This record gives sequence, C-alpha cells and structure tokens, in this order.
Amino acid sequence: MGNSSSTDQHLHLLGTPLTTPPTAAVATSKSFCSSSPVTLYLRENFWQPQGNEFYIKDANTGHVHFMSRGIAAALRDANNVPIAYIKKETRTFFKVYADAAHEKLVANIRPKYTWRSQELDVRFFNIATGKWCHVGIAGDYDTHHAVIWLDTGDGVVGIARIRSPPSARGFGNKDYFLEIAPNVDMALIVVICMAIDEGHIRDDYLV
Repeated sequence: MGNSSSTDQHLHLLGTPLTTPPTAAVATSKSFCSSSPVTLYLRENFWQPQGNEFYIKDANTGHVHFMSRGIAAALRDANNVPIAYIKKETRTFFKVYADAAHEKLVANIRPKYTWRSQELDVRFFNIATGKWCHVGIAGDYDTHHAVIWLDTGDGVVGIARIRSPPSARGFGNKDYFLEIAPNVDMALIVVICMAIDEGHIRDDYLV
C-alpha cells in the first residue's frame, strides 16, 4: 500500500458506505467503540487561538463524547478522564501515548501536505489483536470530503468519513462532521483529526 494515502486505488472509498471491521480497531479503550455508527461534530483547529475547552459532541443527540483544549493537552472523555496524550516529535510526526509520562505508546501519526496532495500514515497498536495496524486517508480533507481507511490485512476498508454539514445554517466553513463506523475506536479517529489539523495550519508542513 505504501505510505501515500491519497492514491487513486483508495479513492473509490469516497463513494462506498463505511465498513464495520470484523475485529475491533482499538488503540485506547474498547469502551470508545460503538455498536452502531456515530457522527461527531468537530471544528478545524478548535483549540485556536487561546486553547479554550471544546466539547466534541454527537451531531445528532448533542451527547458529549470527548473534551480537549488542543494538541498539547490530553484528549479527555465526558467524565474529564484523560484518554490520550499527543506529543509532537517533529514537524510532521506525532506520537500518541496512553499516559502522561509518555511511556505507553499507542500510535504514530504522520500527516503530510504538499502543493498537490495530502497524505497520512498512521500506525497504531490494536489492543484487540495485539498487532500494529495501518490507517490512511483518501480524498480531500481541505474540502471536508475524505475517508479514513484501515488496512485489515485482507484489504482496505473505510472506517470514518469527514464531510461538511448537510446545511450551512448554524455552521461555519471550518465545521465538519466525522462519521465513524461501529467497532472503531472513536478516540483514535478524533486524535488523528487533531494531528491533521495541526499539520494543516502550519506553513512549514507544505513541501
């Protein structure tokens, strides 16, 4: 598959329904895997510029799933319990840990932007299988028309979809919906989007 995630071979996922992985895709906790599809409401760079608290809610019910003050702060659950800590190693490399001491690594995230493409290479330790898994992206994050895919070993399936709200009313151009398939760690997908955002707002990521 390679490290490029915007290759033509994956673009067909934009027009196909999300797939429930046969084995759970879990980096943080199985408790963040839903038995049914979930749509979250997010906003690009929601912690900018002052690092205010942002609540990541269910787009349909308003239920709070996660809270965060940004890339340098822990992603927390609805009960204010830390879930994941993101550490920026280089301009284009993020590590995600389960603990504040940065001892238990759960994922490596590499977003990359060029003048003509967007790429994403994520490797996470799946606690459901005890193996490292590969995640990437197909489509255009800038226009909120993209699919996050998972390499199951038997092929690539779409597990999350980034899309614009169905109506502009009440939303800004930085707002988007994040649809997540069942049996997928919602916290992992949110952290991936945070890393993409962080890369997207920095000119020195453009090569």
